[in-house]
Amino acid sequence: MGYYLKAGYGQAKIVFGKQDIATVLEDPKLDPERRRKLLLVEEIRQFAFNEVGLTENDNYTTFYDLKGKPITYTVVACRKDSLDPYIWSFPIVGDLPYIGFFDPKDAKEEALRLKKEGYDVVVWPASAYSTLGWFSDPVLSNMLDYSDVDLVDVLLHEQTHVTVYIENDITFNENLATFVGYAGSLEFFKQRGDSKNLKAAMDQKHDKIIVGQFTEQLVNEIKALYKKDMTFDKKLIEREKVFARARLRFRKTTMRKLKTKNFDYLGSRQYNNAILSTMSIYNKEIDNFEALYKTCGSDIRKTVLALKEISKAPDPKAAIKQMVEDAKPYP
Repeated sequence: MGYYLKAGYGQAKIVFGKQDIATVLEDPKLDPERRRKLLLVEEIRQFAFNEVGLTENDNYTTFYDLKGKPITYTVVACRKDSLDPYIWSFPIVGDLPYIGFFDPKDAKEEALRLKKEGYDVVVWPASAYSTLGWFSDPVLSNMLDYSDVDLVDVLLHEQTHVTVYIENDITFNENLATFVGYAGSLEFFKQRGDSKNLKAAMDQKHDKIIVGQFTEQLVNEIKALYKKDMTFDKKLIEREKVFARARLRFRKTTMRKLKTKNFDYLGSRQYNNAILSTMSIYNKEIDNFEALYKTCGSDIRKTVLALKEISKAPDPKAAIKQMVEDAKPYP
């Protein structure tokens, strides 16, 4: 069975297996905390449309029970002497530096194939994903285990993909969605007058920026190493030294700056190029969006409106920098 057939079958199971949230809420046996989270989802949706300016659709009006399993399994691969990811090409969304599978066995088979070809590989379970408006995305059962802050963040993140998506520029797309997720969360809890969750959201934003800086430094060190005139085997030896120094730097310096324990694992994990490439996709260029946000008066709606226009530019990243340098926010 081909990849697209399997992917279609997996998506069909979700389409036909999801329930309207209104129906789920009618169940008198529904856990009170899950009921609260489902009601919160609708509040987040309206905030996303009315206050953030994200595209309005039927996303997150249905519920799908994963029965404790991840929704998909994602495979990322890179050569051992480069951070340039292995690229898969797909209709509509274009080239992507990862591939997703509904069946973990298929993900393992793809990972094994790539490892045999000499690639660094990482397989990670996905907690959410976006169909970019092609289907109505459901609230997944695992999302109801998130904290309120994480639930707001992930729903705004995924809905941002529906609103602004640049084909063949995954780093821009993911950094943008990461930014809107945490900046929008701050505004959500401010408007609610929820000081406890506002503090938690501020702490998470702080940590994402710090980890982004750590990631950028490590990426620059590894790229500099790979440009050196040395043998392939020597580069592999030297990169392990760079990774070891990075782990030590994280434990001794970066970790002390963090306000949560969300990223503590970075002080002990074994790195490879696929892992580092994935980290950079989500955390590398957040500062650019933060600068634009400030240029727009720290107004998330104005920032999203500006980004909708910027996404039409030949070079969106350059357009952001130019707007910030000119200090001329989108009206």
